[in-house]
Amino acid sequence: MAEITSNKVPSPFSKSQRNLLLSWSKRSKEENLLPPFERKVLYEGGHYNYIFVSRLHRLTKTLDMLLEHKGDDANEAEQIIDIKNVGYCCYLDAQSNAGDPEAQYCLADALYYGLLGLEEDEKKALYWMTEAAEQGHQEAMCEIARWHSCGFCGLEEDHPRAVEILETAIEHGSAPAKAMLGGWYNLGFAVEQDHERAFELFSQASSDGFEDGTFRLSLCYSYGMGVDRDPDKAFELMGALAETGYVPGMRVLGKYHFDGVGTDEDHQEALIWWHKAAENYDDFSIYRIGECHYLGMGVEEDDEQAFAYFKRASELGNSEADLYLGQMHYVGCGCEESSEKAFSYFSKAAEGGIEASNYYLGLCYYWGNGVERDYFEAYEYFELAKEINSDALFYLGECARNGMGCKRSFENAFEFYIQTADADNPRGQMAIGRAFYLGEGVEANDVEAIKWLELAADAEASYVEASYAQYLLGECYLKGFGVVENKAKGIALLRKAAKAGETKALQMLHEFGYDLEDSPNPVISEEGKNVVGIHLDPLSRAKALYSKTIEKLRESDQEKSSDNVVQLSIKGSERIEALMASNQEGD
Repeated sequence: MAEITSNKVPSPFSKSQRNLLLSWSKRSKEENLLPPFERKVLYEGGHYNYIFVSRLHRLTKTLDMLLEHKGDDANEAEQIIDIKNVGYCCYLDAQSNAGDPEAQYCLADALYYGLLGLEEDEKKALYWMTEAAEQGHQEAMCEIARWHSCGFCGLEEDHPRAVEILETAIEHGSAPAKAMLGGWYNLGFAVEQDHERAFELFSQASSDGFEDGTFRLSLCYSYGMGVDRDPDKAFELMGALAETGYVPGMRVLGKYHFDGVGTDEDHQEALIWWHKAAENYDDFSIYRIGECHYLGMGVEEDDEQAFAYFKRASELGNSEADLYLGQMHYVGCGCEESSEKAFSYFSKAAEGGIEASNYYLGLCYYWGNGVERDYFEAYEYFELAKEINSDALFYLGECARNGMGCKRSFENAFEFYIQTADADNPRGQMAIGRAFYLGEGVEANDVEAIKWLELAADAEASYVEASYAQYLLGECYLKGFGVVENKAKGIALLRKAAKAGETKALQMLHEFGYDLEDSPNPVISEEGKNVVGIHLDPLSRAKALYSKTIEKLRESDQEKSSDNVVQLSIKGSERIEALMASNQEGD
C-alpha cells in the first residue's frame, strides 16, 4: 500500500461542519453519549485548521457511534453522513495522489456514480480508474474493459480492446476478469457466444476462490449452460457460497429453495435466506419477501406487510416492486388509494424496463387516473403492451371502435377483439358478441352474438365487461333476439348484471316492471396474453375461433395457475472503511 505523502492537510470540513463537530463533542459529554477519547476525536476534527489524513478513520468510526444515538433525528443524521462523506473524499484524494490503486479505484467509482456527495464526473473517473488499472488493480481493469465495451466515460465503443484488456488481466491471474469474460461468452456480448468457454472461465474463477465465479458456475449447473444440467451440484455450490455471507448467493439459494432446484420446494426456507440477504440491502430479496406476503406463499397473506417490503425494495431501485406498488395504490390494497401515486410508480417501473407496466400506464391515460386523460398516449402504451397482455388488445379495440387515439374503424376494432378472444380473454368474447349484436365491423347476427355472449357471461373471472355481456344476453332472452324467448332467464341475467353494476341492465328491469334492491358494485380484473389466428373473413374467423374455444373448454377443465443493487454507496463506504483501517496511524 502506498504511503500518504502529506499526512497533514487543511481541514476538508466547512465552517458549519466544524462547528457541528465541536457542538457534538460538548453534547456527548453533557449527555454521556460517547467515551472521552471519541469526544476528543470530535473536538479535534472541529477545532484544528489541519487534520491528519491517517486519523480520519477514527473520526468516521466516532461519527458512526454518534449516529447510533442521533439516528432518530433525521436532520442530524443527514449532517453526520455528510461529514463522513467529506472525510472519505479527503482520504481517497490524498491516498489516490499517493499512488494507492485501491483508493484510486474507490475514488473513480464514487466519481462515476456520484457517490459520497460528489458530483458525477466521468472525465475524472476515467483518469483515476486508468491509474488504478495501469497498476494492475484487477477490478479497475475489469471496469475499464466494461467502459470500452459500452463506450462509457467518453471512450469509443471498442469490443476488441475490451476483450484484450480482460485477456491481459487473465494472463496475470485475475479471477474477476475470468468471471467477466465468462459472462460475455455466456451472453455472446463482445465475443461469439460460447457456453462451454463461459463454463471453463467460471470454473477457473471459482477455483481461484472468486465468489462471483462460483455464483455463475452454480447457475450454469442450474440451467445446463455449457455443462449437463445438475440441480444438485448447483444447490451444493450456491449453498456453500451463501454460508460465507455472499449476498447474491443468499438471494439465489432462496430462489432454489422456492423453486425446488436441487432440493425440495420449501417457501419458508426460501424466506429465511431472503431475509438474510435483505439484512444486507438486497433489493431483489426484499421484493420477493413482499411478493410472498402479497400472495400468501410461505407466510400468511398480508397486504400491508407486502406494501412495506415493496416500498423498501423500490427505494433500493427494484423496478418489479414499483409495478406492485402502482397496482396496490391503484386499488388501495394495503395502502391508501391514490391514482397519482399509482401512475408515478407505473412510470418508474416502465423506466426500469418492466414491460408489464405499459398496460397500466395505458389504463391511467385511458381513464384519466393520476394523469390527464389522453387517448393518444393510452393507445401508444396499449400498443407497447399488446404482445404480453391481451387486455391491451381489448383496449386497442375499444379505441378503434370509438375513434379514441386513432381513426375510428369498426373493422380494426373487430380484428383486435378476435386477437383478444384468441388469448382466451372473456373481454374479447364479449366484444365479439357485442359486434355481432350491433353489426359493428361485421354483419349483424343475433345467433352468433348469443354464442359469444354466453361464453363471456359464463366466465369465472369477475370484470366489468362480463356484466355487460350478461346485460346484452339478458335482453336477447327477454326479447327473443337470436334465441327462443325466455323471460325468466332474461330477467335473471339482467338482475345478475345489475348487481355487478351494469346500470343499463337495471334500467331495462325497471322498464319491464322489475326492481332490484342491491346496489351496483363493479369489479375490475386485469390479466392476459396474446396469440393470434388467421382466417379468411370476420365471420369465418369468429366461427373458427368459437369452435376452438369450445373445444378447449371440452378438453380440459383444469384450473389455471400463475407463476408467481446492493446500494453502491453502502458497499463503497464499507470498502473505504476497510482501506482506511489498514492505513490507520497507530494509537
